Amino acid sequence: MPGFFEAAKAWKANKPKRPTVTIDGKKLEVDLAVFKDVMKHGEHAFKISKGKIVRRKADGVKKEYFSLVKADKGISFVDAHPYWPNEVVEGGFEWQIVSE
Repeated sequence: MPGFFEAAKAWKANKPKRPTVTIDGKKLEVDLAVFKDVMKHGEHAFKISKGKIVRRKADGVKKEYFSLVKADKGISFVDAHPYWPNEVVEGGFEWQIVSE
């Protein structure tokens, strides 16, 4: 096997690949813990502040739910149970979507 030992001497081990993330258009090398955190929450959830990678403030989630309100024309209920509608009457109730 001519050349085998020369090739083994000249062989260089590959360096381990450093984890990189792209935040605000900049590609940065980070340690594994930060990389996992960024991949978990997404690159859009982080920003660079004073040279450090910090998490952006989360926007509040708008909740919507149904609420039973009095209306000019609405539903009357059997034994005042809101899931047993009886008939449509003047001054009854109706379901409306309320958001916070």
